[in-house]
Amino acid sequence: MIGVGIVAILDALKDAGIGTESLNNALGFIPLFENGAGWIATGILGFIVSLIIAKSRKEPGSIINMAGQEIKNV
Repeated sequence: MIGVGIVAILDALKDAGIGTESLNNALGFIPLFENGAGWIATGILGFIVSLIIAKSRKEPGSIINMAGQEIKNV
């Protein structure tokens, strides 16, 4: 979420006309940034990295039932 927030703020600055050329040059490598949707690519990348980190930890899964009780090793 932090990466998406940063890109969204920079995109808002670009839309406001503050540092438009320098922002496009600096962040032009992010897909869809020029179109105002650079946060999408950043969010997808963050999701994938987070998923890989979560899967690499190999922690047992658990589910919380409707009564608020934790069911372990699911």
